[in-house]
Amino acid sequence: MTDWSAMDTQNHHAILKMGVSIWNQWRASEPLTAPNLRDADLTGLELENVNFARADLRGADLTNAYLYDADFQQADLRGAILSRSMLVGANLCKANLSEAILEHAYLNQSDLSNANLTGACLQEADLQAALLMEATLVNARLASAEMSESEGLTMLQLQVAKDSHLAFLRKDMTCLPACESDLRRAVQASKPIRNRRKTPVRSPEVMAPREPIFKSIAV
Repeated sequence: MTDWSAMDTQNHHAILKMGVSIWNQWRASEPLTAPNLRDADLTGLELENVNFARADLRGADLTNAYLYDADFQQADLRGAILSRSMLVGANLCKANLSEAILEHAYLNQSDLSNANLTGACLQEADLQAALLMEATLVNARLASAEMSESEGLTMLQLQVAKDSHLAFLRKDMTCLPACESDLRRAVQASKPIRNRRKTPVRSPEVMAPREPIFKSIAV
């Protein structure tokens, strides 16, 4: 039986090389350990269902990696390279993907809710049916990103992103203006009417005295 506690944290990459099954067993036996895979070269690896929750993957290279249904909950992926990676069904809830490269990545049906995508490159990424509720998209580059069926996406998120007018969006968002000031006005116009302050207009008819509905009956 493998003595996981004897392994130094610097050998986390070596554990991963043993295969996803061994890696996930180790994660289950050491639930309090946050894996250190910073700057690791993981290009092209088959890592379906891998448990990367809370892992430090800053600067890691996951180009062309096969990451179907992978768990990246609360993982630190700042500056990571995930170009053309297969992240279909991956759980990226609350993951930090700021400045990450996700160009041409396949994120279909992935969970990006509450993820930090500040400054991330999502150009030509496939986000069909991806959950983006409360995701931070400040300065995220969205040119040619497929987002027509993304869930939880709002105009407010698109307002702070870059090149959102060049992304493939659902029909009610396809007329996004390129000008930032015009986009701000579009966001304001998209808010529910109940949130807008209205100034009542008083017409002459309203101001005129009304005749009584019932006339007095002569006795």
